[in-house]
Amino acid sequence: YGLRPQIPIMMLENVCYFRNALLFLNMIRQGLFGDTCAFYFADTPGGSGRWERIDAAGPSPRRHAVGVYDPDRNLFLLFGGLGSNKNVPLNDIWAFDLTKDVWMKVVTSGPAPAPRIDHQAIYDAGLHGLLLYGGDAMIDMDDAPKLHDVWELVLPPVESHSSSRGVQ
Repeated sequence: YGLRPQIPIMMLENVCYFRNALLFLNMIRQGLFGDTCAFYFADTPGGSGRWERIDAAGPSPRRHAVGVYDPDRNLFLLFGGLGSNKNVPLNDIWAFDLTKDVWMKVVTSGPAPAPRIDHQAIYDAGLHGLLLYGGDAMIDMDDAPKLHDVWELVLPPVESHSSSRGVQ
């Protein structure tokens, strides 16, 4: 792939474009790395891009997760997937702050989606949250139940810093 040697990647999962760069999560090569890396495009035509490993403690390594970009908060949201214990799907949600380069575990209340893999999600700008659909309840099983449910995660409103009295 023409990648620099210090980032030995065979497969990439969960990619997000931001600030003239690509954020890659879950580097996979003979096992799960769980790294967070960014590839910064060249500043000039003909120039070369560069890789940067982001040292940020975050979610456990996983595959078959889904990620979406939240432009309202400049976050990359990551849900579910299959962790290093290959028979146990996950249902946790994490947010990577693309401004501060830090991971945050998102704590929710009430019912939560069942653990799953190979699901789909989008960011709904009207809802200001994540919409999650379907997936598989398990992996490596011929009779694994397919999920056809829809869940929404509504995040708190973005705080306004334009006025000391709040949003006007």
